[in-house]
Amino acid sequence: MARNVEQVKFKISRILPEQVNHLLPQLNSEIQNPQLPYEFENDVAEKFETSKKLKLESAQATQYFSLDLEPFLNKTLTPRGIFLVEAVATNLNGIELGPRDKRLIMVTDLGILVKEGVSKTSEVYVENFKTGLPVEGATVEVIGRNGIPVLKGTSDSLGHTSFPDLSDFKDEKAAIAFSVKKGMDQAFLPYKNHRQYLQYSRFDVGGLVDQGGSDQLMSMVFSDRGIYRPGESTNIGLIVRPRAGHGKLKAIPLQWSVTNSRGQEILKENLRRFVRS
Repeated sequence: MARNVEQVKFKISRILPEQVNHLLPQLNSEIQNPQLPYEFENDVAEKFETSKKLKLESAQATQYFSLDLEPFLNKTLTPRGIFLVEAVATNLNGIELGPRDKRLIMVTDLGILVKEGVSKTSEVYVENFKTGLPVEGATVEVIGRNGIPVLKGTSDSLGHTSFPDLSDFKDEKAAIAFSVKKGMDQAFLPYKNHRQYLQYSRFDVGGLVDQGGSDQLMSMVFSDRGIYRPGESTNIGLIVRPRAGHGKLKAIPLQWSVTNSRGQEILKENLRRFVRS
């Protein structure tokens, strides 16, 4: 996504198979937008470049674009695709203008979930994203700081592998990541990366606060999805019901409003409809 950009240059670094374990110690627990040493990609990757011209209607219009990594996949070696991709804004002559962003992208069907047991064991589960089924026979390794595996296991019919307490490994053997391989596919997950923890704080678990009085009304708004692009239609439903859960509602005056991301009210309408019980 961009604004006021004529063209985007993609700098694609495909990590060499024998260098994947050397990449993991450099991530510093940041897997999405890693801060790597200067010119690190020159030591561990094959590099490609491609550009994409964007439709520039106005300086304020949001521009949506994508990058197809299929032509850059490794067809014969494992892994097929672990990429460092940098997007840079350029003019039509290819001159870089400044704005840029970088991402680490894994092209894989292997999903990894790690649970820590009460006794500090690491329970690793491997699933196939495509089928949604457990992956049996996958090689699961615990990677140390020097890039060398310190423990190895094989997933069972439930896609499960168990490792003992990893806190006993120190110095160059200190665990930094779990690596999973199956056929020509590979994926990894940083060890004890707080950014990868399952967070419950974004779920509303507070419930409803009852103010008392059975004649109060409760309203709820729902939509078919949570985010929309500019110009798309929004389907919204509303429910109004007595807080006590019973009783009949007749012609109740209703008003609904829409607020933008700046907190400004951009629409307010009265609904002239009868509400049925």
